Amino acid sequence: MFGDSRNIEVDQGFFLNSEIYENGKSEWIIVTHGIGEHLGRHQYLVNLLREKYNVCFYDLRGHGKSDGKPGYIDSFDLYISDLGQIVDFLKQEYRAERVSLFGHSMGGLITAAFTQQKGDIYEPEKVFINAPPVKVPGPLGKIVDCIPFSGIKKLDSISGGLYLKGLVDLGFLSHDKTVGEDYVADPLNRLSLNTKLLIGMIRCSRETFSKPISPKTKMYCCVGSADAVVDPQAVINYFSSTEKNVRLKVIDGAYHEIHNEIDKYQKPYFEYIQESLN
Repeated sequence: MFGDSRNIEVDQGFFLNSEIYENGKSEWIIVTHGIGEHLGRHQYLVNLLREKYNVCFYDLRGHGKSDGKPGYIDSFDLYISDLGQIVDFLKQEYRAERVSLFGHSMGGLITAAFTQQKGDIYEPEKVFINAPPVKVPGPLGKIVDCIPFSGIKKLDSISGGLYLKGLVDLGFLSHDKTVGEDYVADPLNRLSLNTKLLIGMIRCSRETFSKPISPKTKMYCCVGSADAVVDPQAVINYFSSTEKNVRLKVIDGAYHEIHNEIDKYQKPYFEYIQESLN
């Protein structure tokens, strides 16, 4: 099954690459990928969701084949605005009426922030987020936690930024070590990311996960308990206290990319996606 490649104009002369799988269903789901990657890494969702949904994948700004400076964003809010433009495009070009959202990792943050800020306008049917970056994990996270929000906002207002490599330990994407090797070999993945993007992500995370996302949207979340890319305990704490309007599943022992995990972790994750969205 092949998708329809479309360039979606979100700003004048600025285009996002997309792949659309339309199979005659009445419902649509929009998939937002994670930091540094691209839409092609989530094609598994076509087979999982094709019985109920038409599926729209897209590359974030500065990612994959979309326009924009690689691994960089002027303002993280542009990601949220772009998602709204994707919904508008589907409504205009495909007459989509019922739309659900799926986001992985940073894409989960974008999806959550979009639902929180614009859910009353766009009214997504269902929202599924996997491994959202509620907090930065490890020793770096403890340092970031010491910076007041006013300081994060000030840092985020500074233009430019530096490119850094090795920010994600690819060995913790999956227990299948070929996943990290394939990630490095994929020319569409961004191995170098700009600090402007990273600080913007931290700022948006602080804002979004400091309060509930939505009191009425059907929401689902999943995280691996051994995730070292995001802080799984922070995800559990947030969805157990601040935002209780969600069905949370923790897959014991799974790493960050549960869709690329070995079978003992991947199978229950795929079953949860189908159970939640289908």
